[in-house]
Amino acid sequence: MPKTSINYRIKKYAYYDIQQIYKEIDTSPDGLSYNQIKVKRNQYVSNSFTKNDDSLLYCIYRAFINPFNAYRI
Repeated sequence: MPKTSINYRIKKYAYYDIQQIYKEIDTSPDGLSYNQIKVKRNQYVSNSFTKNDDSLLYCIYRAFINPFNAYRI
């Protein structure tokens, strides 16, 4: 199992002490400071959604081609 997989990390953290987890993910029980947030936003980019400009007809077409596509209007 690759060490970057979600399952690997879940199993790894399951046996960690809570303080080890805080240290590993660089936070505390109080959360992140304002400066830590700014650094992490620059590092990982902020969470945001883009507007979906697909028409309803195109969304239905995509659903027929691949029914597992996320339905977004």
